Amino acid sequence: MDAHGPGTVAGLTQTDSNHARLRRLGIAPHSLADPPTSTFRDVVFSAPPSASADYPGEVARALERWSGEGAFVFTSSAAVYAVDGGEAAREDSPVVALGALPRTDRLLRAERSVRAAGGCVVRLVGLYHSLRGPHTFYLKQSGDADRWGGALVNLVHYQDAAGLTLAVLQHRGPDGSPPRGETFVACDDEPITLQGIMDATMDLPRYAATAAGPLRFVGAPGSSVGKRMTNPATRRALGWEPRFKSFRAFMAGGAEDWYLELESALAA
Repeated sequence: MDAHGPGTVAGLTQTDSNHARLRRLGIAPHSLADPPTSTFRDVVFSAPPSASADYPGEVARALERWSGEGAFVFTSSAAVYAVDGGEAAREDSPVVALGALPRTDRLLRAERSVRAAGGCVVRLVGLYHSLRGPHTFYLKQSGDADRWGGALVNLVHYQDAAGLTLAVLQHRGPDGSPPRGETFVACDDEPITLQGIMDATMDLPRYAATAAGPLRFVGAPGSSVGKRMTNPATRRALGWEPRFKSFRAFMAGGAEDWYLELESALAA
């Protein structure tokens, strides 16, 4: 039950491998081979281009499932920003030119089609939670990693990314209308280096105990340093703040989140 009365949350997935879990969470799952035929007041499209053979087609089909009453949110990536030398970037910073990179082309064209239809875009930085993210990737490695440890990484917790997406769906302007054709950014308060990620992770005994072995970042510094994402316009417009202010603070607080609780509950 929400402000609009009872409703249904439907999830459309590539495969049915997680359908049982979705049902336990109260979500009605559908596969791409058997999509829902009804329309929905609010729609979120969240899938990377790499997982699709026809990304524009899938975005277009998702837009067809939107009734146009509430909001449509397309989750894109902050990778579209043409900043990579350690500079600050925010919502209106320059983006990569069309034709420069196939991956950013797919995202930017999808963003354009969504905004043209009245939907909104949320550009995400790197996502993580207690059980998934760059920290769990590197915990499985040992020895020398051919990456520069000083490279900047922008992160946002999955719960905060979901919370920001929900804030877009629920936002109403002074005239009571939902947002149309806007672009937001989801990031936390502190970009962190690769070395900083692993230092913070290894400070927590439960992660240190699972490490494959000592790991060293031995890559040389290059022209690609990363960017320092900020999102002041997003925060002003939506009144949103991240619950997990930074990856470092998350780890220092014990790395406790909904995903850890869910895994324990499902295993019980």
